Amino acid sequence: SLCKKTGVDAVVLAPPCYFKPRQSELLSYYREMARRCGMPMFLYNIPSQTGTTIELMTVAGALEERNIIGFKDSSGNMTYFNQLRGVLAERPDITLLVGPEELLAEGLVIGAHGGVPGGSNLCPQLFASMVDASIKNDVSGLLKLHDRVMDISNRLYGIGQYSSSFLTSIKTSLKYIGICEDALALPFGVVEQTDRDTIRRHLVSLGLMPDGKAVSTKHH
Repeated sequence: SLCKKTGVDAVVLAPPCYFKPRQSELLSYYREMARRCGMPMFLYNIPSQTGTTIELMTVAGALEERNIIGFKDSSGNMTYFNQLRGVLAERPDITLLVGPEELLAEGLVIGAHGGVPGGSNLCPQLFASMVDASIKNDVSGLLKLHDRVMDISNRLYGIGQYSSSFLTSIKTSLKYIGICEDALALPFGVVEQTDRDTIRRHLVSLGLMPDGKAVSTKHH
C-alpha cells in the first residue's frame, strides 16, 4: 500500500539472501509476494549478491502470476540468458532487462528490451543511443557504442579492490561532474584521495569532464 501511495509503478524482487532457499521455496515466495503485493513486479536474478540463481523452472512457475511483468538478469551468464528468453516466450508481455552494461549490446541483439546500467547515471545518452541502434537494427552502430561502454567500464569501475568499488567509482564520478554528492549509505564510505585523483584523470581522458573544471570531492 505504501508503494501505491508514493506512486511506484512496479517493485523489484530478488531472491532472499543469507540462507539459500530451495527452488520450491523460492517459487512459493514469489507467488505469495505477487499475491500479497498486488502491484506489477520484476524478478531480479543476481546470484553474485544473493547466492541464489532463479532457475528456469522457477521462472516458468512464477510467470503464472500475471502481475509479474518483467525480469532483470544480472547473472552475466549469457547461456542462462538465452535459455531464459525461451521461458519468457510464453509471456510476450514480459519486459526483459540486462543488468551488466558490458553485456547490454549482446543482450539487445538477441532480444532484450533494455537494461539497468549503472553507467547511465553518467552517460544517459550513450545508453539511450544503444537502444535506438538496436531498434533500428544498426548492429555496426551498436557495436561502436559498446566499445565506448567498455572503455568507460575498464577505466572507471575497477578502481579499488572490492565489488563495491563499482558503486563508489560512479558516485565519485557523479560528484566530479556536478550531479550529486559522493556519499553512499552505510557501511560504504567515500574513496581515498588517491583513487579520487585516478577517477578524475580517467573522466578527463574519457571526455566526460573538461580538464581543470572538476568539482572538488575533498571532505573537510
